[in-house]
Amino acid sequence: MKKLLKLIALISLGAILLGGVVFLCGFIAAGGSFKEMTATTLNYKTHTAAELPTDVAVKLAATDLEIVFDENATGVTVKYPETETTARGKMLRSITLTEGSGKITLTEKTNFLSHILFFAYSYDKKVTITLPKESDINLNLSTNTGYITIKGEGRVKNLTLKTDTGDISAKDAVITADTADFEVDTGKVSVGTLNATALKAETDTGDLSFSKINVTFFEAETDTGDLRFGDATVSGTMKVSVDTGEIYLTGRLTAANVIIDMDTGDVRMKDGVVDADKITVETDTGDVFMTLSGVVTDYSVITHSDTGDSNLKGNFGGSREVRVTTDTGDIRIYFEQQNP
Repeated sequence: MKKLLKLIALISLGAILLGGVVFLCGFIAAGGSFKEMTATTLNYKTHTAAELPTDVAVKLAATDLEIVFDENATGVTVKYPETETTARGKMLRSITLTEGSGKITLTEKTNFLSHILFFAYSYDKKVTITLPKESDINLNLSTNTGYITIKGEGRVKNLTLKTDTGDISAKDAVITADTADFEVDTGKVSVGTLNATALKAETDTGDLSFSKINVTFFEAETDTGDLRFGDATVSGTMKVSVDTGEIYLTGRLTAANVIIDMDTGDVRMKDGVVDADKITVETDTGDVFMTLSGVVTDYSVITHSDTGDSNLKGNFGGSREVRVTTDTGDIRIYFEQQNP
């Protein structure tokens, strides 16, 4: 035990010394100025596309990204911080924009000094891309630690958004696209209204929230996080997988086929209504609370719980299929209408 405590103490001391060395290097690199260690200057530039592009690709490191649909816009305009410098003019980060062959590309680069002077950071730097309300542009946007925000109402062809550590927020937007793909490692996804053929959303650690969606196919996956729905229309299959988290429905979910796979967490769909021809729910550890459209005799119901109980037992012979199984958890299924 004494050896272990001594090892922990040595590791802690080493971490403190390393932090002191990094701070000293940053202080020296800043010319002995605390002001330079914290203050930065953003040099913004505005670019108007020569023609309407077919693709816009953005790869940022630490800068936030904002997409604005403007009904008065006829082309694409990009406002971005071309450089971020210290108080003494030393380069920390830069963004390069290129245009050609129907494509606009933005790439952010950070130099070695930015890692030493990590205190020198502007929290309000942002790339703003203004788009016309209707276009066939493919948007492929990613940022490591920045946030992505979409505002307004508009249509694009394909939408792909990715962040490592940052949220994706389109909660006040109305988006139409052929395909929409949201991917976050650590952060949350919030979507207002979305119309698409295919919608895919994935987080490692973070919640997924959709106020209103109208899609043909929907697939969502989260390792640690909740999934929340308002109203959802899925004309094809809806497939949801959650390792640790819960699913909430507050509106109406209409779908041909609903597949839910949970490891640890509850399915809380009692406050909404599920209207589907086929429903399959499997949980390892968690309860299932669900309100179904119609009456009980509309369904053929199979429920099973290893450790728990169900308020429905038996097959009622309806054309719609419901299968709910849990290892550890209770099952409560209710119906929108009572049998006549």
